[in-house]
Amino acid sequence: MVERKKSVALIARAVCATLLIGGGGRAGSASAQMSAGRFGAQSVLERTRPDYDPIGLRLGTFTILPSLDANTGYDSNVRALQSPVLDDLIFTLRPAVVARSNWSRNAVTVRASSDIQRFVDRPVENAEQYQIGADGRFDIGSRTHLVADARVGRLIEARGSTGDTALDGEPVNFMDYHFGTGADHDFGPLLTRASFTFDEFRYGDRKAAGGRKVDNSQRNYRSILGDIQFTLPVAPAAGVFVRGTVNTADYINEPAGPSGDSTSYSALTGIAFGVTPLLYGSIGIGYFAQTYREPSLDGTNGLNYSAAITWNPTPLATASFTLNRALQRAPSPTLGAITMTTGTLIADYELRRNLIVGATAGYSRNLYGLIDRTQTQMTGSARATYLFSRLISSTLRLDYLRTRPDQASGVDSLGIGRRFDKTRIFLGMRLQL
Repeated sequence: MVERKKSVALIARAVCATLLIGGGGRAGSASAQMSAGRFGAQSVLERTRPDYDPIGLRLGTFTILPSLDANTGYDSNVRALQSPVLDDLIFTLRPAVVARSNWSRNAVTVRASSDIQRFVDRPVENAEQYQIGADGRFDIGSRTHLVADARVGRLIEARGSTGDTALDGEPVNFMDYHFGTGADHDFGPLLTRASFTFDEFRYGDRKAAGGRKVDNSQRNYRSILGDIQFTLPVAPAAGVFVRGTVNTADYINEPAGPSGDSTSYSALTGIAFGVTPLLYGSIGIGYFAQTYREPSLDGTNGLNYSAAITWNPTPLATASFTLNRALQRAPSPTLGAITMTTGTLIADYELRRNLIVGATAGYSRNLYGLIDRTQTQMTGSARATYLFSRLISSTLRLDYLRTRPDQASGVDSLGIGRRFDKTRIFLGMRLQL
């Protein structure tokens, strides 16, 4: 029985990776909680280090884990533009606190964090972000679990990202409201999961060059997603899964013209495997389709696929690979959905007990649905973290971003077709209890 639980948990963990990169969940979300196994592998970054892990503060049946990150760095192209290329020094401060329950059954975690950025020469880029949220798991016996998560936050669209449409003046800011809930049940041979997710994004006004006010309310967006999945173990270390999703997307304050509101559907089937805690993953293939409520707009459909493989060759090394093709919302209702293809390679190595190094390489290709635009991005990063003690650590990180349009036409008013290169280097210190 124990061996079956371990095998099922490894399979569930493998499917979890496919769920997350496939757009069906985020870390901390309801679907992610349901998919994460209680047994199985731990990557280099996940595994415990008793001499360096924070202890926290006990408060009743909760453990409180406060932390403070302070970073200084350099950005070679602050606004992520081909011209003008403006560099600057950046200082960031990130206080955070996590409260985690210590119950024998069920679990609740509450989180709060903020991110304060200050630029030396370009104060228009200064930004404050914050998030507060909670997630919980309720165990109904050993075979059924209910989960829920909620959060609210004020965030900034990162320069050079798909949502960054501010070519001058302040960066784009928005409020993020999220709620998710779900349930999973082990029927014996069949694992079943279902989830519901609600997200709403409210975009704030910003100041453009010369102090001109820009109203971003036409980007306000609401998404409701339903998801169901069945996983059937077919061998001690493998299972087949089928997943279906329905997602409705509504722009709350659309400009005049054809409506960008839509409904999308996707189906994915594949195999998940957990050969040992050293090697696990999943591979799926399926189909997606999106239809607009405006009859004059052409929908989008095509092949979707998702793969995630993690390899722990030794307890000191982890390598992972992900590949995904799915629909992503666009930064404006006039652009339609984006068919996004992404691939990522990540490697982490524990050089010493208190020194972890890592590298990441990524590629993405964005095909816009309602305009003739295709955008590609290549990313790379290298990092090293040194653990001085359980209270203090330091991280050095180098990031590179290269973006190119497939068309020779210039940048439009929403920043689509942008061509740039961007390098960032940061040195940070973390204090934690």
